[in-house]
Amino acid sequence: MSDEAKSSTPADPVMAGGLDGSSSTLDAAAAAVEAGPSDMPYVHTSLTERFQGKFQRLSFPTFEQMMAEDAMNNCGVRSIIAGAGGALLGVAFGVFTASLDTGGMDAAVVGETKSTRVVLRETLQLMKSKSVSYAKGFAVMGLVYSGCECLIEKRRARHDKWNAPLAGCAAGGIMAAPAGPKAMCFGCASFAAFSYAIDRFMGLH
Repeated sequence: MSDEAKSSTPADPVMAGGLDGSSSTLDAAAAAVEAGPSDMPYVHTSLTERFQGKFQRLSFPTFEQMMAEDAMNNCGVRSIIAGAGGALLGVAFGVFTASLDTGGMDAAVVGETKSTRVVLRETLQLMKSKSVSYAKGFAVMGLVYSGCECLIEKRRARHDKWNAPLAGCAAGGIMAAPAGPKAMCFGCASFAAFSYAIDRFMGLH
């Protein structure tokens, strides 16, 4: 082999030090291997090391978790939970409105002033009556709406943006049924529009 061919041949780090390999050459090769795949693309590590932290361990749900999920998929359970939540919301709304409304209190006799005890008693009575009234209305609304939505979702076998307005229409029509067909149509349209607006505002779909 000519001298020019020898000079053009790339030097191998290990062979440059001889077959036995000097200590400096072996140290350089070990350092290159420890540098990792970024510096030496041809050095491959195991899949565990290369993808560590990028994947999560697969875990199966427990029996209690499956039972809880099945319960939440039951229309009766969902309706009861929505009714209870509506009742609590109605109580809070009744307390708030009663604290601002003084028209339901008995007016004091001209020339006399009610004592603080009397005012507090009348305020508590007004709060109680309004809270019970709003709690009943909100509970029925939540129960009917949640039940309709669950039934519609199961019937359509879809979870999309149309479940809310369809459930709102059904719930509005059912709740306005005692007032006649016109009230049912108005309740259907208004509840459907309100449900669709809330669904879009919350970004649920």
